[in-house]
Amino acid sequence: REPLRRGRARGHRPLQGTTPTGTNAITTLTPALLGITFGTASDDIIQGSAENDSIDGLAGSDEVFGEDGDDSLEGNAGDDYLDGGPGSDSLIGGAGDDILDDEFGNNLLSGGDGNDEVYGGNDADSIAGEGGNDSLFGDEADDSIAGGAGSDVADGEAGNDTVTGGEGNDALFGGLDNDSLNGASAATHFTAMTAAIP
Repeated sequence: REPLRRGRARGHRPLQGTTPTGTNAITTLTPALLGITFGTASDDIIQGSAENDSIDGLAGSDEVFGEDGDDSLEGNAGDDYLDGGPGSDSLIGGAGDDILDDEFGNNLLSGGDGNDEVYGGNDADSIAGEGGNDSLFGDEADDSIAGGAGSDVADGEAGNDTVTGGEGNDALFGGLDNDSLNGASAATHFTAMTAAIP
């Protein structure tokens, strides 16, 4: 089976380090600005700090980077890209077709409404698709993945994962470890991989 993952997430960051045109805005956090940082109604690029940041992109299709620290990122309305960076983070996509990507730490990732792509990382993550037709990937460690409403693709990958489809015609995949696959719909498709016998 060829995994569906990582095509748009790892190495994404197309706007970071560039100067956008039009109504876009770049916000870089400094220790003096810590607390809750809000974007604008336009498409924002918001860069976190080395501290524990709380960032809300508000309206617009935003790119939000938490960087170091245990961050809380919310995309809100629009098609957003959220990257937590190192630390144990909370990422909430909100409305829109969002991409959530967090490779490090024990993270809470929630896509919200819309058709979202959610990528966990090397540690134990809790991943929820919520509404829409979502693509959810656990990666390493023991992850908990819940598709919610919609027709979702959920893949626990490595680790002892719990993968739950919810409503809709879902496709649930386990890896080579001790996974639990649960589908609420009779149309759910299950695939549990087993080790090859020499």
